[in-house]
Amino acid sequence: MKIIGLLIFLFSASITAFGQGARDVGRAINGFNEIARSAGLPSANCNGRQSAALAPIEVVTEGDPNLYYQQVELNGDWQNQKSSFEGDEVSVLTEEQARELFIEFSRIEYMKFDYLHDGCFDRAHEFALIAKNHGIEMGKVFLRDAEESASLYPKEWLGKEDAPVPQGFVGWRYHVAPYVLVKKGNELVPFTFDVGVSEGPKSLQDWQKDLNPRNKRHRTTFKDRGFLFEDSRWELGDESSIAEQIEDQNRIRELGIDEFLYGREQGWF
Repeated sequence: MKIIGLLIFLFSASITAFGQGARDVGRAINGFNEIARSAGLPSANCNGRQSAALAPIEVVTEGDPNLYYQQVELNGDWQNQKSSFEGDEVSVLTEEQARELFIEFSRIEYMKFDYLHDGCFDRAHEFALIAKNHGIEMGKVFLRDAEESASLYPKEWLGKEDAPVPQGFVGWRYHVAPYVLVKKGNELVPFTFDVGVSEGPKSLQDWQKDLNPRNKRHRTTFKDRGFLFEDSRWELGDESSIAEQIEDQNRIRELGIDEFLYGREQGWF
């Protein structure tokens, strides 16, 4: 996973530093840890209840982090049908089920990350595994800038001084989230679950629009739940890949974001 992590840092291009060194990068977002401490938890969920009032879903964070997902117990009735979409079999949920699933995802304590510049691929995979354990089949949808520039940025963060990823400083070349189909009248509409970025489940159309405020050309790719990346470099199936993200999260909390980025550039970890 160390090699994979280095490749992702180099090629997935989740961050861009606009020519500054990693130490300058860190200084530019000094204090980021405190600002983003609650980035993985929406202030309010879609049905109006305060997410913060709900008890977090905690797991025993000992042993292999790649097995944490097996401990997660989601509330709710997740009976569902399956339907084919873009060549995959994915679950069909009601709108209420979709809202409740997003709330349950947002309560999972070990999946609340301070650092959202990178690692969307691992988080999407982990949520899909948790859903699978409760009988919910999710697919994955990738959004990529057609010119490979770092143009993707969540609408929810625009103009906010305390945005988890500072506007104009960092953008994504691609982003990924898990999705299911949601029954709306006689239609089956793909809805994404971009926990930590969105405030609730979003239709695919809204998700695409809200991540692309500059209205640049982009492409959308759908993949089976088991694939980590859109170009099929790794098919993990039911194997988790969250351990390295958790390790980086702990380093950031211990060192601060500036020293973490500098250390990663230097190859210390």
